[in-house]
Amino acid sequence: MAVKTVSNEEKTATKISKPRTPRTPRPKVAKVAKEQTPTYPEILFEAPPCGFLAPEPPYLWIDYPQPNEVLHADEYVIRLGVAGEQKVQLSFNDGGWVDCRYACGFWWYDWAPIARGDYSIVARMQTAAGVWYRTPVRSCHYPA
Repeated sequence: MAVKTVSNEEKTATKISKPRTPRTPRPKVAKVAKEQTPTYPEILFEAPPCGFLAPEPPYLWIDYPQPNEVLHADEYVIRLGVAGEQKVQLSFNDGGWVDCRYACGFWWYDWAPIARGDYSIVARMQTAAGVWYRTPVRSCHYPA
């Protein structure tokens, strides 16, 4: 049985002849504050509220403005029906989230000044357990 010996030059030539595949750099991800990043997936409320029964927590709904409501002034107070919440926020036209205030059994947002145009509003709430819930998009319009 014949044994082949390999010299150091042959080993080096073998190593050099193998092409290296370049590593793909990992994309850099911007860090976002924890309070702005909900635990996904958010749970979407789709059923409108029943006016005859008290809602069971957790519960979230935009009461006003009504769907496709036409606004008649450059300020509006948005009312939200919410139960089982720790934090409630709104987003306008897929923008950032703004905090709402609690008073008289409802959550409110004082929206002013309002520029003329079409708006899509989404509300979200966080429970004490850290679970996020959100509403379907609510549209309204402030005509020119």
